[in-house]
Amino acid sequence: MKKVMIITNNPQVASIDGAVYYDEPLVDILIRVRNLVHSGYVLISHPLAGSVKPNETPYKSVILEPKPLPQLDEFSLQIIESSMATATKLLMDRPLKFRSEEIKADYAMIDHSLMMSGLQSLSQF
Repeated sequence: MKKVMIITNNPQVASIDGAVYYDEPLVDILIRVRNLVHSGYVLISHPLAGSVKPNETPYKSVILEPKPLPQLDEFSLQIIESSMATATKLLMDRPLKFRSEEIKADYAMIDHSLMMSGLQSLSQF
């Protein structure tokens, strides 16, 4: 399996090999991912993967190729910038509501499941 880096704010994903955990809002995670793309990293998973919208969940995890390319990957940049714009718009239109710890745990599990599925797909290559 190819070595990956996961940028996440999900405590359930933090223990996965290659995960880098930040205790910050979803949009800040996307900004971190964009900054890595600007430094040559390549997106492996889509930043808005799954059917849970950014204004519904507090958690986001994104898989990247950890070895920077010598040049910017335009496709990755296009995807992350579009994802950031979508997330920002959705959060402005309908801000994230307060969630009980039980509901937050459910959203964390969904994000974790998406990560595990993505990693499992990568192991086949």
